Amino acid sequence: MRIAIEQAIYLGGVRGVGTYVRSLVKALAEISGADEEFLLFGFFFRDFESKNKQVYYPRNPRFRPALKRWPESWVTRLEWEWGLPVIDSFCRGEGVAVYHSPATRLPHLSRAAGVITVHDLVCEVHPEFLAPQARAGWSAFSREQVSRADLVMVDSECTKRDLMERFGTAEEKIRRVYLGIDHEAFKPVEEPKIQECLRKKFALPGRYLISVGPWEERRNLETELEALRVLVSRPQTQECSLVLVGSGEGPYVEGLRRRVHELGLSERVIWTGYVSREELAGLYTMAAAYAYPSWYDGYNMPLLEAMSCGAPAIVSRAGVLPELGRDACLYFDPGSPEEMADCLSRLLTNQALAQELRKKGFARTMDFQWENTARQVLSVYREAAGGRAR
Repeated sequence: MRIAIEQAIYLGGVRGVGTYVRSLVKALAEISGADEEFLLFGFFFRDFESKNKQVYYPRNPRFRPALKRWPESWVTRLEWEWGLPVIDSFCRGEGVAVYHSPATRLPHLSRAAGVITVHDLVCEVHPEFLAPQARAGWSAFSREQVSRADLVMVDSECTKRDLMERFGTAEEKIRRVYLGIDHEAFKPVEEPKIQECLRKKFALPGRYLISVGPWEERRNLETELEALRVLVSRPQTQECSLVLVGSGEGPYVEGLRRRVHELGLSERVIWTGYVSREELAGLYTMAAAYAYPSWYDGYNMPLLEAMSCGAPAIVSRAGVLPELGRDACLYFDPGSPEEMADCLSRLLTNQALAQELRKKGFARTMDFQWENTARQVLSVYREAAGGRAR
């Protein structure tokens, strides 16, 4: 069986979708058998050679590149605006049995089974985060893509429910496959020299909360800033600071920076910008808590990575977060800075509770292994190729 996995150079790069594809391909190379062959398909024109180098190629003869120097704008227009099956000609020529799109964008296929991954429906659940015109276009496009897919993979039961309730997708068409964690990268960093280097590089205080971007409206950092203001007004938590990892640019972030100043928190909020995975693991390890007040997520890898590094987690009672965290987290209403501050105070003043959450967090993250993800995804490919979902 020949499977084409679309690469994510133009679907998010090294962020979310790109990390998903890279990790999945790496795990598939370790567990798939001789009956499967994989084509790593993608198309881009400018900077072709440099983008080619961004694609992960496992050292496995059953995985080979199938990158095309096609103009993205023209392929997108022909395939998804005019409905002309450009990519189908590639699939027929290569004898592709299953085409997997790692995001909600499936080409028109005549013979190959189409599998897509839907990571969330944030624009449906919280349409206020998108401009009305863009919202309408996204919704109509996504519904059409989901309807054409033979099977739809989702990262969580949360997104599965959203698909069924908001798109009317049949349950028998959806396969929930949890994503794994890179446990080699995200584990406690306890070497004193490394910790000291990180403290100096980022001017870290003795005790801090950590949150990870990218920063956008649905991440709801406003609630966290208000909660921090409450914390620093209380004697037992007045030394607490907040470390924000991720891009510190853009209109939304500029508004947040102004809010930090208005709340008198300029000395308590540290913006690190982008950091390496090694640095991030160290920052998680030393944090007093991972704090996340999001309005909605269909999945949240940083929560699992933080717990895997030993950070006790306090997150909003919204979207997928209770599903992922279960009893390993403390939860609060994302619209209540006071409830968030109270949860943080409980944790920061109770070492026994913090240790309990660390232990539960470690245990919970062991349920998320990329090998398990790859085995389930391979099963979905086989099912789609067999036509059982048609």
